[in-house]
Amino acid sequence: MKRKHDDDEISLLAKIMIFLRTVWERIKGLKLRERFKLRQMKLASYTGANSPEESKISYYLGFTRVILALLLALLVVATLILGGNAVSYDKIYYMIKDISYVRSFSERAPEVLSYSKPLRSQSFASFKNGLAVASDSELKLFTSTGRVTLTEGTEMTNPKMCASDGYILLYDQGRKSFALYNSFVKVYSEKLKFNISGADISDNGIFLIVTSSEEYASVVKVYDSNFEPLCEYKKNDYVISAKLSSDGRYAAVLSLSSDNGESVTTLNVIDCKRNKKISSKKFMGAMPYRCDFMTDGRICVFLDENVYVLNRNCDIKGSFEYLSAPERIDVYKDGFAIVFSESENGEKIVSVFDSECRMKRAGRVVGNVYDMKLSDGYVYILQNGKLVRCGTSIGLTDSVSVADGATSLVVFKDGEVAACSQSSASYISFD
Repeated sequence: MKRKHDDDEISLLAKIMIFLRTVWERIKGLKLRERFKLRQMKLASYTGANSPEESKISYYLGFTRVILALLLALLVVATLILGGNAVSYDKIYYMIKDISYVRSFSERAPEVLSYSKPLRSQSFASFKNGLAVASDSELKLFTSTGRVTLTEGTEMTNPKMCASDGYILLYDQGRKSFALYNSFVKVYSEKLKFNISGADISDNGIFLIVTSSEEYASVVKVYDSNFEPLCEYKKNDYVISAKLSSDGRYAAVLSLSSDNGESVTTLNVIDCKRNKKISSKKFMGAMPYRCDFMTDGRICVFLDENVYVLNRNCDIKGSFEYLSAPERIDVYKDGFAIVFSESENGEKIVSVFDSECRMKRAGRVVGNVYDMKLSDGYVYILQNGKLVRCGTSIGLTDSVSVADGATSLVVFKDGEVAACSQSSASYISFD
C-alpha cells in the first residue's frame, strides 16, 4: 500500500530539491549546448574567429556567463525561501545598487567637494569610503569619486552623525528626531517623546539612542538591524556616553550620579541580546567624559583626570593619569590618542596608547589643534593651514598645507584624508 503525503509533511529541503530538479529538467530541454554551438558559428562568420581554439574559447565563455546568471537566480530564490521576512524587495534592490557604488572605489578621488554652508552646526563622517556631510539644512552623501548619491533637506538644529558599513544614523542632539539612511534613501525615521542626547551604530546595523522618559533620567533604546526594538536600559543617573561593540551584542553605558555631594561615574555593560546588565564599575569622585569600545572587546573610559581600559567584566586592564587636561581624544581599533593642552612653553603633547594604556608614541605640536584622528599606523592633526601626520610606531612626521578654514578631519580606509570646512572638503594623500 502506498503511503499518502500531505504537502505540509514535505520538508523545506525536499521542496527546494524538487524545485531545483524541475529547473534542471527545463534547462536540459532548452538544448543550450546545441544553441551555443550554432551561435558561436554565426559569431565566427562575423568576427573571423574561424580557428578551433578561438571558437572553443568563445563557446566556453558564453556558456560560463549563462551558468553564472542561473546560479545568481538560484541564490536569490534560495535566499527568499530561507530568509523569510528578513528579506525584502527594498533590501535586494539597494544591495544591487550598492554593487555599482562599490565599483567606483577604484576610480580617482576628487580634489575638492562642495556642499551647502550650515546656518548653525555641521557634522562629517566617512561612509563607504566616501564623505557624508550633515548640516541643519541638508544631508549630502558623496562616493569616493565625488559622485553625489543623496541630497536631502533636514530640519535639525544640532545634527550629529555616526556611520556603519551600511547605514548613516543622523540625529538631532537636544531634540527628538533621528533617521537612518543608506547610500540613496532614508530607510527609517522616528520622533521620540523626549530629547536625544546621544546615539551609536554597530557594523551590522544595530543601533542605540540615548533619551529619557517621565520616570527615568536616562533611557538607552537599542534597535536591531530591521529597526525593531531589541532592548531598553533605564537609569535614574544621567547617561553621558553610550557605545555599542562592533557586533552590536554589547553596550557600554557611562553615567553620572551623586552620592552625599560626591560625583560618582558608573560604567555599566549591557548584553543587548538578553536585555541584561552583565557588569558594572564605579569611579568615585570622578567626572565622566566619554567611553568607547575597542576591536578586542575592551572598553576605554575617559574621565576628568584618568583614562581606564576595562574588559567586558569591568576588570581594569590599564590606566593612565593625564599629563594635563585632554583637548582631543580619538579611539581606533585597539588603541587611542589624546592631545593634551598647552604646556608651559605653548606646546601641545600628542600621545598614542595601546589597549592596556601603555604609551606607544608621544609627539609635540605648536599652535591650535582643530581636530585629531587616529588611523592605521598614523595620527592626523589638523592645525591652522596645515595637516600633520605622525607615525604611531616610528618617528615619521610630515605635513601638507590645507586651505584656511578647515576645522574637521575625515580619514578613509585607503589612507586618504578629507580636511573639511563649512562649505567644501579637500582630499589629501600623503603617498
